[in-house]
Amino acid sequence: MCTNIPEELIYAAGILPVRLTGKPVDIVEANKHHAIYMCHHARSVMEVGLLDEYECLDGIVNAYGCEGSCNIFQVLGLVLAFDFFLNFFVSPIMLGQTWLKGSICRSYRSLSKGWKNT
Repeated sequence: MCTNIPEELIYAAGILPVRLTGKPVDIVEANKHHAIYMCHHARSVMEVGLLDEYECLDGIVNAYGCEGSCNIFQVLGLVLAFDFFLNFFVSPIMLGQTWLKGSICRSYRSLSKGWKNT
């Protein structure tokens, strides 16, 4: 869902990334877990997930982009009935190259290990 995740990192871990885009549906279930003033896109992605339409996925990777996407990440991880591998990619703002390299390496190791266990 978030565009702040380097797709190359996911490909390098041997995973095919799929962006969660939601779809035009009536938002009912998502409103029980997400504030209705959050953007429609975020609530649509959550609604589709709560309708079990993401069960073909092995996991979710998210990065901080907005409060809506963070909330979706947390709720889908708690509510969905099947095991998901969840990874929160921490993208740097102004923390320097050393921090960025460490963040990328940690995320890569987490992705590689997590997906092999699903």
